[in-house]
Amino acid sequence: MEKLLKVLMIEDSEADCLLIERHLQEHGLLVWCSRVASFAELQLALETDGWDVILSNYSVLQLHLPEYLRLIQAQMPEVPVILVSGSVGEEKAVDLLKEGFWDFVLKDGLERLVPAMERCIREAKVRRARRETEQKARLDNEERLNIALTAAHMGIWEWDLRTNALIWSPECFEILGVPQSSLTRDSFTNLLHPDDAARVMSAARRAIAEKECFREEFRIIRPEGKIIWISSYARADYDTAGNPLKMVGTNQEITARKEMEEALRESESKYRRLFDAAHDVIVFLDREGNIVDINPRGAELTGYAQSDLRKMNVFQHLLVPEDHALIRQVVKDAFAGLERVYEEHWKTKEGKIITFDGLTVPRRSPDGEVLSTFCTLRDVTGYKLAQETVRLYAKELEETNNALKVLLRQREEDRRTIEEKVHANVTQLVLPFVELLKKSKHRLPEDYAYLNILETNLREIISSFTISLARKISNLTPKEILIANLVKAGRHDKDIAAALSLSVATVKAHRRNIRKKLGISGEKTNLRSYLSDIINT
Repeated sequence: MEKLLKVLMIEDSEADCLLIERHLQEHGLLVWCSRVASFAELQLALETDGWDVILSNYSVLQLHLPEYLRLIQAQMPEVPVILVSGSVGEEKAVDLLKEGFWDFVLKDGLERLVPAMERCIREAKVRRARRETEQKARLDNEERLNIALTAAHMGIWEWDLRTNALIWSPECFEILGVPQSSLTRDSFTNLLHPDDAARVMSAARRAIAEKECFREEFRIIRPEGKIIWISSYARADYDTAGNPLKMVGTNQEITARKEMEEALRESESKYRRLFDAAHDVIVFLDREGNIVDINPRGAELTGYAQSDLRKMNVFQHLLVPEDHALIRQVVKDAFAGLERVYEEHWKTKEGKIITFDGLTVPRRSPDGEVLSTFCTLRDVTGYKLAQETVRLYAKELEETNNALKVLLRQREEDRRTIEEKVHANVTQLVLPFVELLKKSKHRLPEDYAYLNILETNLREIISSFTISLARKISNLTPKEILIANLVKAGRHDKDIAAALSLSVATVKAHRRNIRKKLGISGEKTNLRSYLSDIINT
């Protein structure tokens, strides 16, 4: 060994001490030795750090071996203590090794001392390294535990069931909102919510008596008046006779969780109210089409009890066979994450067919897994019936319109036939005789004017102008139509008055009425030209 070794010798014989020191040096060890022979000297020496090994005789007059061995173990537990003696038998040496010596060497066998020292020093290094590793791991674990406790807002407590004393971790004081070192069992009990106090204390007593775990959630009223929720878990320890010694547990603040649970309950309650009051059918289906849940509207429309519907399969009990393939694909698409809009038909308990417009979407868990299909079904049976009725009415109206068109075409053909017959009759049967009367030698002179008027009127009757005028101006009187024909023929007011035995003023009044009814009351439009144009339009 090249390092200087500091050796503490517990020896009342200075000669033996020098002998051992020389032996170590002769065997290549670089040593610095110090001898103590009393308890006071030993205490003073142990106050100095850096001892590599302690060599102790068995019988030192001023020292009591068990006492100074305990002192060494207390102050320097990792410094090896080797027993070097010439007056101890092997059996006693074995007992001493059990009490705390690391090795045993006889003074008349010092050849074992150097190897024993080297081995013990190596073992001491290993022990120190292990202790440092364990200490670091313990500190790391404590740090991780503190971080975890802080992150979880959790504190640790211990209740001595014999003295009723309570020990709290710093996190407990922070959670409860009270100063450290001011929390006793009674003061903690006073923080319990009045509605929870009796239940919590009863549960603690029962857990201790029945040797069970204590698990409770309760409310605490902090000094500033804020109410928080605590989740507490604890277990009691007992002696060999079964008497309770202490209870160790944790307190975790769960106020946020409780608020979320309350919000979730309120949300579920609101959803359930909407679910129950919905006018549409809301139904949840699994992959096979089994009804997971259905709202009261479904029971109302189908005639089945809601509890019975929850035991049914839509394919076996409700859907008409023609819709099976469609709805199986809809369910498959929903579990693949797709939405579908479609039409389906259910058969009620009484055998009536209901038509639904459906929308199906996937219902997912918080992690995104599809749990079931969410289907909303709107009853459109009445709408479909009304739609069919409207279609039939439209078809009937179309057929009626077609019949009317046929009748109108027939009427138009009949009108033309009548006009043709009138035209032929007047032309062939009347006008020839008028012409003969005009040429007759036996007529009176004034009859000629009347025959001209008669001929003119007959020709106007069969003219397309008269027909067009009668169609377009249905509100003209017969007298106005007669005067309009004469105006169109180029007759002046005096001629018209003489022919019709009317005054000129009366003819002018009729002309004004005709212009007004034709919409040409202005003076710029010539009445004769306008009447002539009617036949062309």
